[in-house]
Amino acid sequence: MNLNNLELILSNEEIQQKNKEIAKLINDKYKDKTPVIVGIMKGSVYFLADITRYLTIPAEIDIMCLSSYGNKAESSGKVKILKDLSIDIDGRDVIILEDIIDTGTTLKYLSNYFKNQNATSVTLMSIFAKEHTNIDHSFLDVVGFVLPNDFLVGYGLDCKNQYRHLPHVYKVLDTKKI
Repeated sequence: MNLNNLELILSNEEIQQKNKEIAKLINDKYKDKTPVIVGIMKGSVYFLADITRYLTIPAEIDIMCLSSYGNKAESSGKVKILKDLSIDIDGRDVIILEDIIDTGTTLKYLSNYFKNQNATSVTLMSIFAKEHTNIDHSFLDVVGFVLPNDFLVGYGLDCKNQYRHLPHVYKVLDTKKI
């Protein structure tokens, strides 16, 4: 792993401060409820773990695995569920946690999917969103940070399933050296 090829974009301290703010929003909004918090794997595992540590309300946690990329670097526009929820969400408040929004395809699909399963409410949260001039992030309820369109790794973001574990977010300086 070549860390010399990485430039720090966002520190873990900044990320944790934002996570505390997001957890407070959840605590306040759902103070008399028990929401189902859904992490979208694999990237959201760190966001999911950190957010739930800051919660003061009861919550159920589940995960989903989805794919909209297949073996390509760009989204196909079609979402495939690889692992569905094990919790029944009929009549439940659902909070979806995602690591990064690029096209928004996956979260828009999930919002409709959960509404069709009679979720009482669906709240969409992402710790990161890519800065695109042609992508409207207004469908999201919470975005932690808007990041540049660079190739990024760390805090759940990966390259070939590596670098997710890094506590900070880095820009990859030369993708040919990864």
